[in-house]
Amino acid sequence: MKRKDLIHIGAPKTGSTSLQRGVLGNLEDVHHFGEFGDGVTSLEEESLIRSVLFDDDVFVREDEFARLFTKHRQRAGSRRLVFSSADVILGASPTTAARRLRKLASDESQVLIVVRNQPSALASFYTNHGAWLKPAPQPYYRRFVEPDAWLDFVMRTPSRSTLAGFSYWQALQPFIQYWGRDHVTAVAFELLVLGDSETWSIVADLLGTTPEIGYSLFTSFHERPRLNSTQVAYGRIVGLLNPFRSPPDVRALAGLTHELTRRGRKFEPSWRTDQLRRLDEIYSDGNLKLAQEFNLPLAELGYPVAGNPL
Repeated sequence: MKRKDLIHIGAPKTGSTSLQRGVLGNLEDVHHFGEFGDGVTSLEEESLIRSVLFDDDVFVREDEFARLFTKHRQRAGSRRLVFSSADVILGASPTTAARRLRKLASDESQVLIVVRNQPSALASFYTNHGAWLKPAPQPYYRRFVEPDAWLDFVMRTPSRSTLAGFSYWQALQPFIQYWGRDHVTAVAFELLVLGDSETWSIVADLLGTTPEIGYSLFTSFHERPRLNSTQVAYGRIVGLLNPFRSPPDVRALAGLTHELTRRGRKFEPSWRTDQLRRLDEIYSDGNLKLAQEFNLPLAELGYPVAGNPL
């Protein structure tokens, strides 16, 4: 029987790295390329992937990427070919990425997206990315940013900021259009973490493994530790007391004082009531459609869902 290609499109903070490094990287019957893949061995290959996901049609290196895709299909042999990148729905146009990827994937290919409660996903994104200001002019680069200030900023332009990468229903529309609904699967991150048997049966079938092996590999991998309370205090103090126009890199300093800053409980940002209401406005309609289309218990899992305000 012909192997099915799998296109895993993230999304951010939904266990993508655990799937890529923990699961895909340890299944003998899978050849995975993309983020942390078997075959992305150079900056040039990474550049080709980013070109297909982010570049305008005038500048995209689509032919070169097609050759890269073919190379990996040949390397896969009888194994399942998996292209995986959480950046797919972070690009300027998920529709463009979907169209380009569909040209290369086989007719039997499947698309997988893992979704996560947006307030929780954004809190996780903040602790790994948003807390340290970037990109920014050098005098402000990697300054510590308070959670409220960061979320208020990205909520100004939700369709063009980080928030767009968490509009799962909207991001899925072009993939449903190009692949067909029967070839698109959405599962909830929370159920993956809980080891829900039905969810892992779906994912394991796509990967050609068993639910037990998939879950074991997924939970055995741990990415970089999240921001902790000591690092938050450190960032606030440096930001407050540093009088220089070009402040020292907070994380570089943290590296020098590793024994001090690695200690402390995980920092858990909480959002104001008005911010939660705004997130509800942005995501609840799409989440309702997502829950209905893929039979996902999103309201029960705390997602903003129309008719079930936060």
